[in-house]
Amino acid sequence: TGHAIASLEILIGLFFSATMTGLIFARFARPRTSLEFSNVAVVGRFEGQPALMARVASIRSRPLADATAQMSWLETVEMPDGRVFRRLTELPLVRSRNPMLGLAWTLVHLLEEDSPVLKALADSDRFMLSVTVNGIDTLLASQSQGGRRYTREEVLLNHDFVDIISEEAGAMQLDFALLHDTFPIEREPCGDAEG
Repeated sequence: TGHAIASLEILIGLFFSATMTGLIFARFARPRTSLEFSNVAVVGRFEGQPALMARVASIRSRPLADATAQMSWLETVEMPDGRVFRRLTELPLVRSRNPMLGLAWTLVHLLEEDSPVLKALADSDRFMLSVTVNGIDTLLASQSQGGRRYTREEVLLNHDFVDIISEEAGAMQLDFALLHDTFPIEREPCGDAEG
């Protein structure tokens, strides 16, 4: 019976040790997002056209591989019978894929003159914009994702982002302190809508 008790103690000890190792590893190996999103989205100009833009940057020293982005807005639709419902509508981006996100990425949706997004921004306090970015963490080879929602108060009309990438001594540098900074532009993209 002494050997049976000792064997049982050894098995329980091994089980406990393996369980604790697994729990600790799972806690610290869990991937954390390496993305930082701008505090605001802007409606400004991109290559001469009105555009809705949000900015994201990788805050780790290693890049995010095969990054993809989506931008959607919560659209309010009135049915012919008078009922109102809301749906998340994806907005096409100028560039929705980035093979190696190592610096900053400005996500751009071009706005047409009769864009329902512009109308919603001008008419509604219930506007919501959703931005998500997914990619592969090159160190852990695991999926990494991040997202941000912008309310109407967090979308600045007639603004643009400050450039955060500079070149010094032949090397590209990213100034994270400027990630959220914007500046006003002429009122052309959004007309007289307040922002």
